[in-house]
Amino acid sequence: MTHDWRSDPDVPAELYRKRLYFRPDPAEPAIVHVRLFGNPWQRETIRFRDRLRAYPIVREAYETAKLRAAETHAGDDDYDDYTRAKSTFFRSTR
Repeated sequence: MTHDWRSDPDVPAELYRKRLYFRPDPAEPAIVHVRLFGNPWQRETIRFRDRLRAYPIVREAYETAKLRAAETHAGDDDYDDYTRAKSTFFRSTR
């Protein structure tokens, strides 16, 4: 079990918990984040998705950040290093 970045310090940390599932298939790797229903990060994720849809320049910048993070962390033992690396971009667009 892991936790999302706490965007609201007044919300108990327990509400930010999530599970990560990883598919290590080199041809089609995947990381899936499963959050509690009502997790405060749920709103942030949807807001970010809507921002990517509305602003092509933000979407392109995020794609670049994701590709850079994937390349940098391709061989890491902790597959969530990739997620943490791209989180910097996510937080900077709030």
